[in-house]
Amino acid sequence: MKQLLEAIALTQDDEIDCSTCLDLVPIYVDRELAGADPARELPALRQHLAVCRECLEEYEALRELARLEAAGGLPGRQELLRQLRQQRPSA
Repeated sequence: MKQLLEAIALTQDDEIDCSTCLDLVPIYVDRELAGADPARELPALRQHLAVCRECLEEYEALRELARLEAAGGLPGRQELLRQLRQQRPSA
């Protein structure tokens, strides 16, 4: 009930839908990692993330991947393919 009341309180006259949100999430993440204030630049997206759990999860996953990539923590394509081959069950 508390979450529902909080979501209602965050409702705006002009909101974006999930499709628009997910289109903008990569821009939001890029701006965030660049040190900008994407919540101020894209307030409708921030508001949508505050009320939509599914979009928030997508945002968080993309943000984490972008941080790993920026830090050099993601394996390269060849390494990923090698890991996938190792995980396949033997035929």
